[in-house]
Amino acid sequence: MMLHTSTRKIDVYNVESTDINKNFTMSSEVNCVDRPVLLTLPNPRYREVIANNSHLDGVEMDDVDQKPMLPVHMILGASDYLRNKTTTPAKVGDDRKPVTE
Repeated sequence: MMLHTSTRKIDVYNVESTDINKNFTMSSEVNCVDRPVLLTLPNPRYREVIANNSHLDGVEMDDVDQKPMLPVHMILGASDYLRNKTTTPAKVGDDRKPVTE
């Protein structure tokens, strides 16, 4: 494996994220990266996951995208993630079952 180091200036922007109902707001610093997509993940198909796991009854997801791979556009750091918690208790099922927060 070859190792490489480079130094360059990176644009940093202050971004404010809100939920669709405008009940939650979070400020973050983001970096400008010259790539259209940093990461893609397999589509979890939320409707199927919720339908197949009774302990998730009542969970509502607005994402109905059917593409096989979904782009990840924002990656939150650990401290930002912790601020992005909800007041709704987690829905937890048996071992190896999905969990929501």
